[in-house]
Amino acid sequence: MQRKRLVWKLRESELVFAEQTLVGGLVPVAPIPAPDGALYDDPERAYSRAMLLEEQGAAFVVLGAEILRAGKPLLTAEEQTRRVIPVLKKLRGEIGIPVAVATTRAETAQRALEMGAEIIYDQSAASFEPQIAKIAAEASGVLILGHMRGTPERWAKQAPVPDPIATVLEDLDAGVHRARMAHLLNTQLAVEPGFNMGKRRDENIAVAARVFLLNRFELPVCVNVAMPGVLNEESSGASLAVATAAVLGAAHMLIAFDVPGTLAAAAVADAIGRVKAYEASVQPKEKLRETPGFGKRPLGRESRPPREDAPAAAPAEPARPAFQQNPKGPRAVRPPVSRPPSRGTDRPPAGGDRPPAGGDRPPRREGPPRPFQPRDDRRDDRRDDRPPRPFQTRDDRRDNRRDNQRDDRPPRPFQPRDDRPPRPFQPRDDRQDNRPPRGFNPRGDRPPMGGGRPPRRDFGPRDQGGPKRFSGPRPPRGPKTNKPGE
Repeated sequence: MQRKRLVWKLRESELVFAEQTLVGGLVPVAPIPAPDGALYDDPERAYSRAMLLEEQGAAFVVLGAEILRAGKPLLTAEEQTRRVIPVLKKLRGEIGIPVAVATTRAETAQRALEMGAEIIYDQSAASFEPQIAKIAAEASGVLILGHMRGTPERWAKQAPVPDPIATVLEDLDAGVHRARMAHLLNTQLAVEPGFNMGKRRDENIAVAARVFLLNRFELPVCVNVAMPGVLNEESSGASLAVATAAVLGAAHMLIAFDVPGTLAAAAVADAIGRVKAYEASVQPKEKLRETPGFGKRPLGRESRPPREDAPAAAPAEPARPAFQQNPKGPRAVRPPVSRPPSRGTDRPPAGGDRPPAGGDRPPRREGPPRPFQPRDDRRDDRRDDRPPRPFQTRDDRRDNRRDNQRDDRPPRPFQPRDDRPPRPFQPRDDRQDNRPPRGFNPRGDRPPMGGGRPPRRDFGPRDQGGPKRFSGPRPPRGPKTNKPGE
């Protein structure tokens, strides 16, 4: 769990969300029995409950002007204001922690902010009355955007969703956009997944397992585990389980009815989260050695010696060949039977009627093994009539390969290239004249290029019959002459 440090900017104070999870207490001012069986619709009892929560360690107090139930219609703004305002008047100047009001009505939120409330908890993410975000921004208050799917009148008729966490993220993204369009800053916003608000039990569990995905908004994450009971179960155990999972999922604050129990669960979850964060940030220096097995030695033998009174083990049966093994149990195995080949077929005889491998190969001679001989000795034994070859250099080997031996000839003297006389410079025309005459020259009767060939005739336009070939007599070709002086 890696929790980001965030700050709430309130009108008179600040709330810092860091390593410790903050827990807020719920005071239901509606005429509905609380989990402890008491009614807090009376301003005096609500005031006493809020002061007790401050003593128990709550970071803030939430006055529930409306408790949403499936099949129950939403209360009017006048009814909610009538329940909340008397309690706010008694708490004003008496309580030392911030006071929040849970409502979906813009008029009730405006009156509550005027009477000293600093936080508005809208469980519809400003979708019922979008002007509630503008009212919170003008009063410099903080807005908690809770998720609600549909309205309480239609919760029992709604079809399940295939991906609950995707729906929660999409609706909360729209609510955050509305709040920012109303000029609310990130230090004045928070998001809440809304357990049991139009969701079934399996959908609540799916959202609780992925609370960490709400951190993508980079806002404080609040989780309400107070009444009505999460997971559709009116028990404190379910609330504590969801609270622990939310803290391990990097939630920043909780809203609970049992503040002491939730604080204890959150403290343990925070400690576990710190250990996980440390293990994730520090790489182990060496991998733990894997043991071969519990209670066994590396060679597979048991660590304790066998008992003396233990019965002796039966002798193991010899292993059978692979073709005799039967997974269903032992059975009589017939030996392979050799059958003669059928007539009229070219198939070789089967079984033992086949000839031995090698066919007409002569039998291997029997005798003592051959002594070890190096490679040179074996080569000499093969050629007993030939003397060993003397060492010869490259020039000697080249001379001996030829049929005509050059032993009687003297070696050629070494003549470098510079000792040769330089060739006289000859122009291109002289080099052509010095070339020997060609042995076969089919075109020798033709005059040389540019020789005594007459000039080309003017044949006129192509419509007069086209060009004609020259049919006159050709002059004889004269002999070539060398002109060294030219």
